[in-house]
Amino acid sequence: MHKTLMSAPFMARIEEEFPIIQLNQVANAERKGGTSRPDFEPLMYLHKWWARRLGSVFRAILLYSLVDATTKVQDTNGRWRLVNRAEMDNPWALFARDVDCRGKIILDPFMGSGISAIKSLALNCRIVTQDLNPVAWFLVKVALEPLNGQTLQAAFDELERNVAVRVQQYFKTICPTCLQKFSKSRKNSSNVEQKLCARLEKGDDLSAIFHEYPVFADVMYFFWVKQLECARCHVTIPLFKGHMFAHKRKGRVTEGYYVLCPQCGEVFVVQDYAIQTTCPACHQSFSPQVGSVTRNGAKYTCPNPACKISGSIVDHVRKHGKPKEHLYAVQSYCPQCGAKQFTRATHFDQMIAARAEKILKQELPQILGNFIPDTKIPPGYNTKQATNYGYRDWRDMFSPRQQLVLGEMLHGILELKCSDPTREFLLLTFSKSLEYANMLCEYHRVNNYVYNLFKTHAFHPPLTPCESNPWGAKYGFGTFRNLFAANLKFKEFNTRPYVKYVTDTGHMAKYFLSHPVEGYLGNIFEDAKANVFLLNGDSTHIPIPDGSVDAVVTDPPYFNNVMYSELADFYYAWLRLGLRARYPNFRESDGPNIAEVIVNKDQGKGEQDYLRGLTNVFAEARRTLKPDGIFVFTFHHQDDSAWGAMLQSVLNASLYITAAYPVLAEMSTAVPILGKANPQCDVVLVCRPRPPSPDNIPWETIEHRVIITLQESVQIFSKGGYVLSPEDLLVVATGKGLELYSKHFPHVFRDGGEVTIPQFLSAIRQIVKDKLPKLRKPVKD
Repeated sequence: MHKTLMSAPFMARIEEEFPIIQLNQVANAERKGGTSRPDFEPLMYLHKWWARRLGSVFRAILLYSLVDATTKVQDTNGRWRLVNRAEMDNPWALFARDVDCRGKIILDPFMGSGISAIKSLALNCRIVTQDLNPVAWFLVKVALEPLNGQTLQAAFDELERNVAVRVQQYFKTICPTCLQKFSKSRKNSSNVEQKLCARLEKGDDLSAIFHEYPVFADVMYFFWVKQLECARCHVTIPLFKGHMFAHKRKGRVTEGYYVLCPQCGEVFVVQDYAIQTTCPACHQSFSPQVGSVTRNGAKYTCPNPACKISGSIVDHVRKHGKPKEHLYAVQSYCPQCGAKQFTRATHFDQMIAARAEKILKQELPQILGNFIPDTKIPPGYNTKQATNYGYRDWRDMFSPRQQLVLGEMLHGILELKCSDPTREFLLLTFSKSLEYANMLCEYHRVNNYVYNLFKTHAFHPPLTPCESNPWGAKYGFGTFRNLFAANLKFKEFNTRPYVKYVTDTGHMAKYFLSHPVEGYLGNIFEDAKANVFLLNGDSTHIPIPDGSVDAVVTDPPYFNNVMYSELADFYYAWLRLGLRARYPNFRESDGPNIAEVIVNKDQGKGEQDYLRGLTNVFAEARRTLKPDGIFVFTFHHQDDSAWGAMLQSVLNASLYITAAYPVLAEMSTAVPILGKANPQCDVVLVCRPRPPSPDNIPWETIEHRVIITLQESVQIFSKGGYVLSPEDLLVVATGKGLELYSKHFPHVFRDGGEVTIPQFLSAIRQIVKDKLPKLRKPVKD
């Protein structure tokens, strides 16, 4: 997409054009990569963060912002040379090439998952990158620092020797196949399970029991259900929406459905859970689709036929406290017979859970606050989703067994004799595993794995929690052992980085870069060896000189989309136990949220707070720009108020928008813009310092240019096989309108009066709503 501009001291290529068609081909593959998505930007997947931006988009932004006559490119023969005129005019030709922008300095005041730092280092730039949240700071630190894979593996092996056997004993169950075989091989062994329970009752050592009886399988998942006591008849109400809890699968084919008998607790397979079935154990007839809870999970009905009282689950919890939980089923893998199976929870399983809880209570005075968090869940928009269900402390989100095991694992990591960077890699992996090893996870009953906690970017306590094995069996999703293997693979990107691109035949390919993507941390203005100035703090103060950076490239918080600090505190509560001795930013009981640039009414933050915070950060970033530097960021939102606050912040920081380009967003489930629909586009906004005396412009000129841009965008995206929705068109129209409006503000006139920001945004929305059919027709400039 091409455009023209007012004169500037230096015009970056991004102010004249941006490769929307070519970029969207790569971006579309990156955002829809599914399980292969981490292969695009492995370092971003070392740990959870929210609203990850597409690496392909940020590489293109940097290339089109930085490439100039001093830039070098590596030829196919391996020799470096200065870029030629054609490459300067078309930086896309350099997308899948080795490029050296040595000497250029980038600033990102809203670091997040660190994509700007990764992409800057890939171009041999230096970067100043800052974030308020210490969890973001820590994950980017581990992602960028060079680490040796063999050293990491050796540390994991030592941890496994020290910890794994001890913690895995709490995730054992009796394998029915091996029990039957063992019973047949022994005389008078028909009551083996009773003997095992008796041994547990006596308090015998678990490892001795497991050694003596070769009948145990490794637990992948324990299945629980929350229970209420009926306020009227005092009957226990299991909060099931239905009694089918897993598919019986062979590969990708469903061969039946596992259901739970509500009368006797038997687990068995049916061919159709939508019809009435009969339990083979107690012969009770029931419908597996029917439970005691409404489909939306909000209300319960007492199963007692003589009662049948209904009520709100949240209201019941507020009045009577956190619901109790009942263990009803187990999924396990037996390393002896190879069986992977679902079984009903036995008395032995209940006793193992009770043993873990008893040991936790005994050890809690020594480990609470040292290896298990002792902090309260603070009030907030997302956190109230948990506190409404009776969760008060962060550790309440974990079962007693998980607390015990996770505490042992954390203790083991801190006791390892290894370097601090190696320990921090293990701590980050441990933290990553927490999103699967907690009681706010639910089982994916179709694909048979555990959902992670943040599948909806919220704290949503399920009525049927799935208790995962934190260390992990041979099979299982999101376990520490599996995540370590994945993270170890991801870290190979540091020493063997690459760029994924679309070939002429339409296939994805990798171009491997010749230099590593490794961060040497320090003050880049004082330490010649440092290439990353990694900062944790409020970005209204960035400790670098005036006029020192070539470009600001960032992705600011999107108004009220994601409450980063509230969600990140889930990890912070555990990470601080391992990091507070070394880093002051992990010594407070909660992560910082006072200075967070966000709209969060539950924390007393409104639109004016967001406007003030974003203005101050933008103004501080503008201070650091060189005279010919540019300021680039991405944005989208559903509300005019969010766009208005962002625009006002740009203007308050004495900036104006010189170019705006629509690009595909990071995921198809991005935040809604019009009503309930989801936009697929971000807008890339390019800014410069505002001229002192902007010219007048009539609204009709802006309207005309917006319509032309919409028509061009429809054609551009259609060439890539993508149809812009009305929601996407609103992003496109707003972006183009912002460019023209900000350039001339406040001298934008309509019917003799100045057009205010709310009037401008309303008029843009009206264009998309009322004139959409006309936008499909060719429009001449």
